[in-house]
Amino acid sequence: MIERTAGRARNPRLLLLWGPPAVGKSSVGRALANALRGEFIDLDDRVAERSGLPHDQLFARGEPFFREQESALLRELLLAEDADAYRVVALGGGTLVDEELRFAALTRATVIALLAPLASLAERAQQGGRPLLEGDVGGNLARLLDQRREAYRAGHLVFATVAAPELIAASIVETLRLGLLPLTVDRQHSYAVELCNRATLRQRLTSLIAWLAPSSLTVISDDVVAPHHLNALLEELRADFTGPVRSLVRPAGETHKTFASLEQLLTELHEARIDRRALLLGLGGGVITDITGLAAALLSRGIAWVALPTSLMGMVDAATGGKTAVNLGAAKNGVGIFHHPRSVLVCTEFTTTEEDRAVKSGLAEVVKSACIADAELFAWLETHAAQLRAREPEAMQYATRAALRVKAELVEKDPAECGPRRLLNFGHTFGHALEAATRYERWLHGEAVALGMAVALGVGTELGITSREVSARVRGLLTALGLASGEALDLPLIEAAIAELGRDKKTSGSDVHFIALRNLGTPEQLVVPLQELAERMKRAALEHC
Repeated sequence: MIERTAGRARNPRLLLLWGPPAVGKSSVGRALANALRGEFIDLDDRVAERSGLPHDQLFARGEPFFREQESALLRELLLAEDADAYRVVALGGGTLVDEELRFAALTRATVIALLAPLASLAERAQQGGRPLLEGDVGGNLARLLDQRREAYRAGHLVFATVAAPELIAASIVETLRLGLLPLTVDRQHSYAVELCNRATLRQRLTSLIAWLAPSSLTVISDDVVAPHHLNALLEELRADFTGPVRSLVRPAGETHKTFASLEQLLTELHEARIDRRALLLGLGGGVITDITGLAAALLSRGIAWVALPTSLMGMVDAATGGKTAVNLGAAKNGVGIFHHPRSVLVCTEFTTTEEDRAVKSGLAEVVKSACIADAELFAWLETHAAQLRAREPEAMQYATRAALRVKAELVEKDPAECGPRRLLNFGHTFGHALEAATRYERWLHGEAVALGMAVALGVGTELGITSREVSARVRGLLTALGLASGEALDLPLIEAAIAELGRDKKTSGSDVHFIALRNLGTPEQLVVPLQELAERMKRAALEHC
């Protein structure tokens, strides 16, 4: 059995095509391998080749015998050393029915689910050569799909096989080119963060909705985002989905991320008769994706949701990772739950309607990601700060993709934030306290985090962990991006923020989990007594902000 604790990372060039019989795994697989200039493996054919027996004789020994041979071969492929070239593997229609093997595949490879309407599958399956479907092909296929329903919904992303294999392969290649980050957080939750453009976003949503087969769609947005993007999205959804499509628009801003707002949203969803098969789509910034995910977690004890972040902050941080919450008074994200989306679709074109200040706020999280995990990204940010401030599309896409890679890798290693994922809190200890002290009305989240990073650098220097050179480079980058201006930080405000430290989620008893920088890309987790950290933060804020 391959467990996450074995430490084997996902092979980014191992692609497994999965789905029911006759869905087109082999034909799409050959086209995809050709487009990627990689190797194609038909798992069933490879099993027959290795055993020296044709398919019918293999199955004549019984399905358990065949599955055993199939499982052994797939495990070998999953454990093989990473190669420079892509390997595209067409799985058998029952390969991943076994939960242990399915989890191993989702952990070690990228699993691409293929789907097609039952009528199309039955028509293709009439050609024969499928022992499990012999006789009443249509009836047997329908029963098989019902038996394996949950297994066929396992995968990181999905494509419908309603076009020629070459066109489907081209769509998969485009998804890989734009940016694909698979996540497997536990045995029940696998999905992907996909970078899209506005043209491909509709295609990805259409396949995803067909895969999930929801009873209804409800788009949740806010009164800032909705005028720009909601109507176009609703029009596309209604054209592609035959069930009910609704929208609910909330007031924008962190001050509305409250229990009262959540209760009102839940009431409206309940009155709309949202059932357990409904799908919620959060279209907006971090506040919207947080509250949409929390509403989805609570309704009927958990329904599916999809994140469609429209702000840079939402794209690089808030929408990915399954952390959903509302603020509890001044306590930032004081009440929440982990409830992972079925997909995160990131379209950087949405940021063109954001104000410059909001984009700069999002860039603070990009800087944080570079500081804790990617020194090369940090160096790139230093040389491209001007392009990012000018919001040049290519620079924005690169920064978004790179920051998301950091977030996705840490989330997958530590879904419940008990260890490595805490590194994402660099700058957030003082940043959250500053937000709380001003009741979320003075600084945007990223602006507060930038000031928090400046304070964390000062604390790290005082502790002898962070060098002055590293501190100077980080401060220089923040300044180049128009962040971490501390001119409004006076002593009373600093003391008010320090007073909020004890209420933060990072506090455990009288200690605080604190992230310092040993070097760029090399963070260090510390447990510091609350009183000591408060004193050090006060000195750092007075000196460096």
